[in-house]
Amino acid sequence: MVAVTTTISQSHEVYAENKAKDLCSQYDGEWNNGKCKIKNDEDKTDYEDELCDDAKDTRKYAKICKGNSD
Repeated sequence: MVAVTTTISQSHEVYAENKAKDLCSQYDGEWNNGKCKIKNDEDKTDYEDELCDDAKDTRKYAKICKGNSD
């Protein structure tokens, strides 16, 4: 049972990071060291809103999502 939990947890982190990377590229951002740098403020806001749409998938990005959880 422990192995299953660990695998699910690791899969969840990989999924969340892949989601963030994919969204970063969709908004013409540059992914570097676990962060997305987007030059356009409107695109950055849209990226953050979409990334934080499902808090369960983005726990890893609590710093980004803390202002979006209302």
